[in-house]
Amino acid sequence: MSLGLAAVIWLCRPGMANNPCVAAFTTTVVASGKAVRVTHRRQATAATFDCFYVYPTVSREAVDNADLHVQPAERDVALAQGSPFSSVCDVWAPMYRQLTLTALLNNHYYQKRYQEIAYASMVQGWHEYLAHNNRGRPVIFIGHSQGAQLLIRLLHNEVETNPALRKQFVMAVLLGGNVVVSHDRRVPGSFARLPLCTSPREAGCVIAYSTFANPPPKNSIFGIPGQGISLPDEVASSGVSVACTNPGALGGGSASLTASFAVGHVGYWWAPAHPAPPSVTTPWVSYPGLFTARCVRRGDAAWLSVTRDGTPNEWPHLFMDTPEWGLHRYDMSVALDALIHDVASAENAWQVVACRWRGFSCASHVGMHLSVSPRRLLRRHCLRARVARSPQRRLRHRKQPTMSLSLVQDAPGFQRHALR
Repeated sequence: MSLGLAAVIWLCRPGMANNPCVAAFTTTVVASGKAVRVTHRRQATAATFDCFYVYPTVSREAVDNADLHVQPAERDVALAQGSPFSSVCDVWAPMYRQLTLTALLNNHYYQKRYQEIAYASMVQGWHEYLAHNNRGRPVIFIGHSQGAQLLIRLLHNEVETNPALRKQFVMAVLLGGNVVVSHDRRVPGSFARLPLCTSPREAGCVIAYSTFANPPPKNSIFGIPGQGISLPDEVASSGVSVACTNPGALGGGSASLTASFAVGHVGYWWAPAHPAPPSVTTPWVSYPGLFTARCVRRGDAAWLSVTRDGTPNEWPHLFMDTPEWGLHRYDMSVALDALIHDVASAENAWQVVACRWRGFSCASHVGMHLSVSPRRLLRRHCLRARVARSPQRRLRHRKQPTMSLSLVQDAPGFQRHALR
């Protein structure tokens, strides 16, 4: 079958005009129904890291696979999901011939020929980015819904099997895509070399979950292996479970989450009915402690169970879908601040490990985004790695002005290396 691939069109890329992924992230913080302060999050300057973002199902075109014209729906979701991460990375997002809402309503979403068109189109964007724009930079993969589904396949096919790309892999945030974890050696999971994140001091790992306020029903689209959004080739329903990592508590347990929503200019599929009080004039609004979340496993289902705190009529007024969809449209919004925190932490961990294997003191190279990894911790670990080498090797390394990713040594434990 000829897929008729066209030239790559970028929804987001560094330096482009009217880039929806670098929109202002000025935020009104609302507590107990009242605005309490305004915060400002800056775009990363000279970012060390790239984020490769694949957006969810938003196209309303009256065909099964969308074209590559940038329309308001794609811009709106890129602003709502992609732009917040511009504080920790340069965001790249190709347009792709995604399966549309029309395909979903006509029950064509799971037909292989349409899935292949969407995947091939997205992969073409990845290949162009890798060939012409990446230049060895470390990458975070971010996807939601259909975007997560396609990235699961991309990571399995092209990153896990490529040692060089595994060195560049920092983290994947794959929400509402049914990442599968195997509990039986005879049954494969989604990934063989990319484990789930269990600590904010890890790199080379995956965050994945689907949010529900109530336990998912038996016909749920998310949270149950072998059905719903699960990849067509993933038919196993025993010996596996759908992954759940709590972005606010990667090591397990419950956590309070700060939910953040874009105000205005956001398409139907992702917008709360009323995201903010009328007095809010900033592009974003956040609600500290709006949700408490924990991962729950019951039978063959696994999900991020979120409990809303406060009185029922307080802002935001969320639009609830049918039980089998859960809180899918808010998978990213309910934990946005925690996800940005997790990405920044993984970036710091990745740089420490990369410095360690090259023998550099990387304290001066690491861009500190948050206070979770103190500079003295980074300096201690990187200096230990350098001092452990011979004086001759130390002298030779000092002649290198910067660290090249192509020189990072491949070694056991690199991909999921916790700082100790």
